[in-house]
Amino acid sequence: MRRYDALLLGVALVNLAGTAFGFYYYRGMFELFPAKLWIFIPDSPLATLFFALSLLLIYLKKRADAFYLIAMAQSIKYGFWTMFVILYFSDHFLAPHHRDYYYLMFALHFGMVIQPALILHKVRITKKELSIAAAWLALNDYFDYLRGTNPLVIYDFSPEKVMLTGVVTFLAGMLILALLYILSKHGEVFARLWGRVLGGRT
Repeated sequence: MRRYDALLLGVALVNLAGTAFGFYYYRGMFELFPAKLWIFIPDSPLATLFFALSLLLIYLKKRADAFYLIAMAQSIKYGFWTMFVILYFSDHFLAPHHRDYYYLMFALHFGMVIQPALILHKVRITKKELSIAAAWLALNDYFDYLRGTNPLVIYDFSPEKVMLTGVVTFLAGMLILALLYILSKHGEVFARLWGRVLGGRT
């Protein structure tokens, strides 16, 4: 097995482990909404699940570029979202009695931000993939901030601050898609990077 393939499988397993913990973390949220809305509730766990599936599909040499783009964008978006929320609502999340836990969450979600670099050179992004991904991200934000499926609803946070979080989240998602599109045009840079790091072709 090539080192790159082994890395794909290793990162996929890490993401699946994160997905399992994430669904457990959101278990209380599922009780608040009908089953038809559950797909819009566990944003980070769904992102890690999609990314893990993308890694496995790429390992199997399957083409699913729109799905890969969604997986990369969600990974970055909700990694960033968690880091932003921890800092923006730091009075709660970085309070002494549980700040060590959220320091760990901050670090783990930073990993979500950077992990798409692993597969960016494998994804073909056209306007079609961009449109599909943008529609999915916008739909998710609609349910999160206009239908209340975002995880901040269980806290006693200011509605204005939660809505500002929604605006930042939406804009970040669109910016991330644009950035991924631009970077995908220079995929050979990432291919060379991983080739040098792993000592072989990717």
